[in-house]
Amino acid sequence: MSYYPPTGFFFSVTIPGGNKDDASFQEVDGISMEMEIEKIESGGESHRHYMVPKAVKYSNLVLSRGIIVANSPFAKWCMDSMQSGLMNKIEPKSVSVKLLDPEDSSSHLAGWIFHNAYPVKWSVSKFNAQQAEILMENIELTYSYFDYQPKG
Repeated sequence: MSYYPPTGFFFSVTIPGGNKDDASFQEVDGISMEMEIEKIESGGESHRHYMVPKAVKYSNLVLSRGIIVANSPFAKWCMDSMQSGLMNKIEPKSVSVKLLDPEDSSSHLAGWIFHNAYPVKWSVSKFNAQQAEILMENIELTYSYFDYQPKG
């Protein structure tokens, strides 16, 4: 059996406490990590230096979808977290993103669980009377770390 790289359009997003509409995202971006490094010069030798690993840095997770005007527990969680001005406790959640198997949507080809996620940015695409485009909602989440889950 030959291996073919999967396409990235068949995926699911799961948010604890959300409903079916809350998991309907058009785009997920920001699944990345980067090892920070520090350059240390070698004493007395200007042409030698060492690159020392520091910590792993994670990008924010950006979820995009057509704006939901009905009751959305996920949107409410985002608004409650951001509009309170830190008067209310921020409730971090674990958010799951899975790349689904096109031949069996009950299983996934790969998955990521983002731990201690909470919203840090919410925006709506611009209104334009000259274009008939779907109004998009972008939600940016920060998180502590993510776990990769291979096919299962």
